[in-house]
Amino acid sequence: MNRNSYVRMDTETFRSLLSGRNITILIVISLFVCFGMIIIFLWGVSSGTPSVTSGSEWTLESYTDATGILVPAITGSDITVRFGRDANITGNSGCNQYVAAYLVKGNLIAITYPLSTKITCNKPGIMQQENAYIFDLSQVTSIQQSAGEMKLSDKNNKIILIFRPE
Repeated sequence: MNRNSYVRMDTETFRSLLSGRNITILIVISLFVCFGMIIIFLWGVSSGTPSVTSGSEWTLESYTDATGILVPAITGSDITVRFGRDANITGNSGCNQYVAAYLVKGNLIAITYPLSTKITCNKPGIMQQENAYIFDLSQVTSIQQSAGEMKLSDKNNKIILIFRPE
């Protein structure tokens, strides 16, 4: 086969991909993506004053472990969260540093899955606790905050994380 044969094959493949049904599926997916981005943008614009204290640091008191039970954090593990004015949360997850984006509207909150460093800790239970914490954080949908405590709940209104102010 010569070079023109490859170009013709690629062009034919491209045309077949853009045929009737495939183009309809592509348009529908594009519309869903655009609609989702608009909803997230409007939610963020209309969110008003966040119900979290921006810039303050909180220390984990309890978390939901892998079995679904709310348990106290391991003493000395120093898991923290700080809600920044830039719509990012940062903190220490026990062994690693992490960052995630968040949006707040009233007591509703959406947190992206956190990105973190990849250090391994040898202290018993710390990595299991860290993995459960990172997962719990990504499942949060509502927040209740008072002067001495912050409770984060999942979509079933089950409290999955409890923090105290630093």
